[in-house]
Parts: sequence; structure tokens; C-alpha cells
Amino acid sequence: MDRTAHCRSYMGTIRYSNDPAATASFTFNGSAFVFTYLKNSVRGNIEVWLDGARVDTLNAYDPAMLWQSTYSSSGLSTDPHTVVFKHGGPSGTYIDVDAIRIIVPDLLLRAMSPA
Repeated sequence: MDRTAHCRSYMGTIRYSNDPAATASFTFNGSAFVFTYLKNSVRGNIEVWLDGARVDTLNAYDPAMLWQSTYSSSGLSTDPHTVVFKHGGPSGTYIDVDAIRIIVPDLLLRAMSPA
């Protein structure tokens, strides 16, 4: 990959794989998250799993290169959640993780702050 291309990703943090078994996961407390990824002609589907259930499949294919495409969740309880992104095919395509932003309500932030 052209090293100058990383400057279009979020802080140069993009990671990618074409392994059909590829996954990326994180656990968080918050009411929502924003997932940032790359769309391109060699990109495939990204399955979004939340707390063990598939909630969406993102089509990351686009004939153009579209940096910082986003997927947003919302309306979650502030309980702990686990999110897993899985390669959803087709074989030979790539999936990307550029950035993940957690949305935390002000009320939760105040409860977590030291007194």
C-alpha cells in the first residue's frame, strides 16, 4: 500500500486483512459507537456483531476509494457491550478497521469521574 495513502485514514491507523476468518473486536461501556472503514473496489462485506448477534452487514465495495466511511450504532444501554467485525466475503476481498469511537453519555462520564 502506498504510504501516503495512510494520511487519508484516521490518524494513519488503518488495518486490513483478506483472511476469510479475520475478526476485530472490542468491549465498551457506552450508548453508541462509530466505526470508520475504507470502501474500495477490492473490499468485501463486513459483518457487525453486537453482544453475540449479527446486527448488520456493511458492503465495503465501491469502484472509487472512499476514505473514512462510517457505520454508527445508537440507542444502546450503557451496560458493557462487545462488538465483533467479521470478514463477510466474498473470498479474496479485504476488510478494514480504520477507527472506532465510543459515544458515552454525560451522565456515565460523571459517574466514572473521580470525586
